[in-house]
This record gives sequence, C-alpha cells and structure tokens, in this order.
Amino acid sequence: MSIETSATQALAAKALDYRALRQDMISSNIANADTPFYRPRDLRFEDTLAIEKAKILNQTSPKLQMAQTNSAHLPLHDEQSSLKATTFFRDGHMARND
Repeated sequence: MSIETSATQALAAKALDYRALRQDMISSNIANADTPFYRPRDLRFEDTLAIEKAKILNQTSPKLQMAQTNSAHLPLHDEQSSLKATTFFRDGHMARND
C-alpha cells in the first residue's frame, strides 16, 4: 500500500503557488488597464495544473512496507495471496428460531 499524501500535498502547494501568480497577473492587468499598448496577461489554470499533476504523479512514491515487530506475530504475506474475496449470503433456510 502506498501513501499518496506527499504527492497530494505537493500538488496542492503547486496549485496555491499558481493561484498567487495568477492573482499578481490580474492585479497587474487592472493597474495597467489605461496604459496605451498594454496587453493583458493570463494563465490557464487547467493547463498548468495538468502539467504539474503529470510531473508530480509520475514520480515514484515511496512504498510503506509492513514490519513484523515480534516473531510470535502472524507472518507477513503478499496481499494478493492472503486475501480471498468471499461473499456470505443469508437466506431463509439458515435462519434459526431460538
């Protein structure tokens, strides 16, 4: 099982940095609204976020390994071999009238 909080936090930090940069651009656009030949600038949030998300999520995230702290504990197994999908159904034939 991998812990994805570091990638999520990094992505949130990048999104906040982007929003701060965009606010600076918007305030610059407002301040220079009456300046002749000034071209307003803007960033597309969706494009920038997609690029940063791809950068962050393509990095290998560290895996959290299980640790056995006592030899008397149950042995560690591979998740796929130790888990079996089982569904139990309750029908009228199994009911007990106690």
